[in-house]
Amino acid sequence: KKKEAIGNGPPIPPPLPEEFKKTIQEIGKGRNISEEAEMKLVIQKGLFETDLAAGNNRLSIPFTRVRDHGFLTEEEARFLTTRDRNNKMKFKDVTIIEPSLRREKVKLSRWDMRKGNDKNTCSNYVINGKWRHIVERNRLEPGDVVQLWSFRINQELHFALVKLPGNK
Repeated sequence: KKKEAIGNGPPIPPPLPEEFKKTIQEIGKGRNISEEAEMKLVIQKGLFETDLAAGNNRLSIPFTRVRDHGFLTEEEARFLTTRDRNNKMKFKDVTIIEPSLRREKVKLSRWDMRKGNDKNTCSNYVINGKWRHIVERNRLEPGDVVQLWSFRINQELHFALVKLPGNK
């Protein structure tokens, strides 16, 4: 059975919608939000079943598809490659603005997966934690195209998840 191709949305990504910019301003409460709050488009991708399955509870962000690796500081990127005392990969708690503009806390991790018995690893950033709730509340479905934006308030990393209209 051939996998159905899932599109990744318009080749020129639309800008962050105004209502998200307003929400970012609210989160910043008039604090110094740098010019564009250092907004960066991390990825624009079509959602797969694996991104939405409750059992998986994760949004995968393949390294090869990240548009701007500068969304993490060097320190953050390094932190995500370290392990805790139980040998579990460390994660970063991040506030995300959902498509509904509701705010939620999620975990950002990095997963390195070996391909077969090959030396090659494929790396992904992964958003998990309460991801399943975001999927349910925003009725995300396979084939929906989303954008993940990063921004910073007081140097603190945040995300915004935008569902692009009409990509069914």
